[in-house]
Amino acid sequence: MIKHTFLVCFVGLLLASHVSAQEDFLLVRDSFGEAGQTITGPLEIVLANRNELRGLQFELEYDHTVFSIDAISGINRLAEFDVRSNETSAGRLTFLVTDLGGSAIAPGSEPVIAIDGTVMPQTTSQASPLKLRNIIFSDSQGSTLATAGSDGYVFVSGQNFLRVNNGHQQVQGDTIAIQLYSEAAVGALQFALSYRHEYIFLHSLQKTTRSEAMDLQTNTVRPGEVIILLTSTSGQTIAAGTDALLRFVVDSVATAPSRPISSLRISIENPVLSDTDGQVVAHEAFDGTFLLRIAPAPVSVRDSFVPQGYSLAQNYPNPFNPETIIRYQLPIESEVKLSIYNVLGHKIRTLAKEKKNAGFYDVTWDGRDHAGIQVATGVYVYRMQAGDFVEVKKLMLLR
Repeated sequence: MIKHTFLVCFVGLLLASHVSAQEDFLLVRDSFGEAGQTITGPLEIVLANRNELRGLQFELEYDHTVFSIDAISGINRLAEFDVRSNETSAGRLTFLVTDLGGSAIAPGSEPVIAIDGTVMPQTTSQASPLKLRNIIFSDSQGSTLATAGSDGYVFVSGQNFLRVNNGHQQVQGDTIAIQLYSEAAVGALQFALSYRHEYIFLHSLQKTTRSEAMDLQTNTVRPGEVIILLTSTSGQTIAAGTDALLRFVVDSVATAPSRPISSLRISIENPVLSDTDGQVVAHEAFDGTFLLRIAPAPVSVRDSFVPQGYSLAQNYPNPFNPETIIRYQLPIESEVKLSIYNVLGHKIRTLAKEKKNAGFYDVTWDGRDHAGIQVATGVYVYRMQAGDFVEVKKLMLLR
């Protein structure tokens, strides 16, 4: 474990009474390792600041029974700075970054501190959190700035982990990775990404070299929620490993609400991971945090919540057992009828039959008929009618 004693004080950092309304960010980029081995991939602290900084101080908390820190170094903008760490207690490091010559930390958005470490021997598979605490930035006048931070993980091998990496707004267009840590080849993967669509939007989803042989399908079921499916009809697989699986771009919404918000969660929901034989395998999923700056703007986004047209989405998950979700949207108040039929055209269940206001809706089918009896494995049809809109889709139940 690295231990240092601070030789200098953070002069003037806490003396100023003025706190800037502008937020700068620190975030942790995840890493991966095996028991008794050094971590692979960069475990980094990313700094995003718009103005020059005279110094920065923060604490990093971690589980010292899982992970040990071997070396710490300043990189990129902090390569020539005095980066010091002091172990205040087991599993807690206080970092101090200054320059004795008076140089300021230039504005930028990139990794600035690299951490080398080792997973402790006999450590079981887990996601061990790395937490940022007590972040303090000072500007060129010594004033304390408003800050935000986002925690990360050291993933210890032994099971499957699906993770949205932390990201942040630079000017526009920060690329975020969806990381899959898998012990064996994966035959198919399905999950939903959800986010606050009134503040950010996701676009430009792309496969990486690890997933390029797979078929990528997406379905936006409502604003702020998109289902992502990776499959292959030709027997291709996602290789075991730790590399990024998908990448996408995040931008802020120009017509965001007037209340500023700096920390937004991008969540993974309802993940389904299957092996090369089609069997569901155990896994854990972890959300990411996106940090952004948006100027207050007196623009209402109320109308953005109203759908532009009728739509019936593909059920999710599909195939399913024991239940599935069917989503639909209405641009105006409508009488809605949504029913399940077997392949012979016989109605077996009515899921909705009522007047609804304009908006986004979902309904769950538990695989039972109108008498509450579970139906057999097979292909079924669901049909929606709302005004002049009629749409029919197929779904599959697997017992």
